[in-house]
Amino acid sequence: MARKFKVEIVTPEKLVFSEEIESLVIPAERGYLGVLAGHAPLLATLQPGEITIKGSPKGDLHFATSGGFMEVTPGKAVLLTESAEEVTQIDVPRAEESKKRQEEAALREETRRTRALLATYTSETDIESARKRALEDNEKAVKEVETRVAAIKTRQAQLAGELEFYKGKNKPPPKLEQDVKNAEIDLQAQQSLLDAKKKDVNTINAKYDEDKRRYLELTGGGAKKK
Repeated sequence: MARKFKVEIVTPEKLVFSEEIESLVIPAERGYLGVLAGHAPLLATLQPGEITIKGSPKGDLHFATSGGFMEVTPGKAVLLTESAEEVTQIDVPRAEESKKRQEEAALREETRRTRALLATYTSETDIESARKRALEDNEKAVKEVETRVAAIKTRQAQLAGELEFYKGKNKPPPKLEQDVKNAEIDLQAQQSLLDAKKKDVNTINAKYDEDKRRYLELTGGGAKKK
């Protein structure tokens, strides 16, 4: 028998669904995403589409959603969405009007992004210059964090020396013990920041690759490089 887990679908107006189920499929950013009992903790964006629930007390169910967020924690998944209606209960005219509004909003957003892109860049060279500045700024940030990490490790070495003095003797002073804990917390925080900054290189390149792709598409192959 399949393991079950709790699923809740919540809108600003009400709790739409709250039951133990066997599996869940949601429309996520990169396609449909499945969730089973024991899934690792996760925070995901819901796209407009269909939520599929299997193994509920009412059988298999389908809900149309306008988008939102899903949080998966041990034994539970919570879906927060602007709207969620069981497919069999959908008011067709209202659903069509909602879809039309979503399409119009998407078109407005696309128009805004296009205008912003063309106002920002006048050539491919502009895009590459912006990429270079962003990568240089990120590299500067990486070096600053690396400097802080080195300073914390130096401090930890000093604290370790002080702790050694008390080894086999009296209990270290509370302040010294707290300083050791604080240094470890600071190191973990800075190390996490350093890892994130290094990963930002891929994010930056992906952004400017996409900007270039859209720019070339909008300008019919691109303006002459300056």
